[in-house]
Amino acid sequence: WLRQAGGGGLSRTFLRPKGQLALAWSPSPALDVNARLQRRVGQLNFFDFLATVNLNDDRTNAGNPDLVPPQSWEMEVETSRKLGAWGNTSLRLYAHRVDDIVDIVPIGDAGQSPGNIDRATRHGAEWKASINLDPLGLGGVRLDARWWLQDSRVRDPLTGERRRIGNSLIRFAQLTLRHDVPGTDWAWGGGASHELYARDVRLTEEGRRWEGPVWANVYIEHKNVAGLTLRATAGNQLGAMSRWDRTVYTGRRDGPIDYLEHRDRRIGPIFSFAVSGKF
Repeated sequence: WLRQAGGGGLSRTFLRPKGQLALAWSPSPALDVNARLQRRVGQLNFFDFLATVNLNDDRTNAGNPDLVPPQSWEMEVETSRKLGAWGNTSLRLYAHRVDDIVDIVPIGDAGQSPGNIDRATRHGAEWKASINLDPLGLGGVRLDARWWLQDSRVRDPLTGERRRIGNSLIRFAQLTLRHDVPGTDWAWGGGASHELYARDVRLTEEGRRWEGPVWANVYIEHKNVAGLTLRATAGNQLGAMSRWDRTVYTGRRDGPIDYLEHRDRRIGPIFSFAVSGKF
């Protein structure tokens, strides 16, 4: 239960049933199929109830004591395939319907605050693979790949138009390589990743804060130095940048534009050294 004191006091009790139904099927020793239907209840952030001011970004949120937890129906199907000496791969498909999703909503004539929107949807596909290259004569070499695509829809509380859920994932891709050199304690590898999220949509502005477009790193590792594993890593080899693009309006988003802000900051290379293991 949630209780708010002051202003006459507000006491609310929520009944949010949840649970899941899972099915598993193995049509062959190398193939597994899993399906799940789940009713999930989300969490509320205490600070979403409070009035806040962000001086750095010139943002203000009014207090909203009427927030309720979001709930979602989630349907997912995942297939996993063993590839013998080559490794394994999996594919996950999912569709979610979210009720009372938390987003930025109008408060009064000019205010805004986190609040509930009646309904939103989210669906996507995620593919993973771990591939051993030993069958090609490349002993100790493994490739790991991940590819994730997602789309979402919610009705904007200001304009009524359909758009993506603010800050929701659009796509993610990652590829890593590792080589454990046969007959030695040495290993080396590297990887690259890219991710993109939907724009952050508020009632007075919209924009996207992100880093990229591609993060890449290489490393070298020794797995037995007095029983410890030592790794040296050189990160950000492709020059990922810190970026922020936003459009700020004189009033709300259905009015004229006040100004545009574009930020493109250099991050530079990142070098790190890690020690792991037990003495």
